[in-house]
Amino acid sequence: MIGKRFLVCSFHDLAPNHRAACERFLQLLHDNGIPRAVLLVVPRWHDRDGLDPGSTWAAWLRARQAEGHEICLHGWTHRADRIGRDPTSWIFGRVYTAGENEFHRLPLDEAEKRVRRGLAMLRVAGLNPRGFIAPAWLMPRKLLPLLKDLGLEYTVTLTHLHFLQKDTSRVAPVLALSARAPWRRGLSVLHAAAASCWMRPFPILRVAAHPADFEHAATIATLGRAIRAAVRNRTVVTFEALTTSSAA
Repeated sequence: MIGKRFLVCSFHDLAPNHRAACERFLQLLHDNGIPRAVLLVVPRWHDRDGLDPGSTWAAWLRARQAEGHEICLHGWTHRADRIGRDPTSWIFGRVYTAGENEFHRLPLDEAEKRVRRGLAMLRVAGLNPRGFIAPAWLMPRKLLPLLKDLGLEYTVTLTHLHFLQKDTSRVAPVLALSARAPWRRGLSVLHAAAASCWMRPFPILRVAAHPADFEHAATIATLGRAIRAAVRNRTVVTFEALTTSSAA
């Protein structure tokens, strides 16, 4: 791994109503010479209809997979069933995620059920997910052995990439923006500039985009700058590719 530097670009919260934003993200990557990304698919976004194998949505995802983009399971509904009253639950549930921390406090048996359902739905639709990433990167650590037993190759938390079948992990910081409110967008622009500097020494760097990022010119421009800066001296890969590289 010495001397090798990698960049993983990902689009989160992918559901039919976010397809246009994802297409803008893929065009942004294409314009910067990046041929592939990781697409984080939510099978039943906010508990809406599931992924019908015969739908145009499933066909669109299969086409992106055929182009070399990686499909990754991203929760089940991307929405928390309930948010506790304690301070920690309130901060993660209301401030950090706006009620979308689905796996943060889920009992293990329920988490397993949702992962199994999600994998099955994606596979029936002709997709080949090799990893699972919890919404907002929040999940109990005790879920890792379960993901390994399900045959998944990786998961990603806020700070680490976990190679499940090898029981190893690597620090992999992520640059992500928050566009839910004007004050968040302003802070994100400032944070991205600073983060690009302190993240530079790490061998693995992630840039994560969300649908709301593409509703505002400032966040689109910030993403573009971050991607152009990172791609200059890094090899663009998917998470799946890293599981078979020396980085694992």
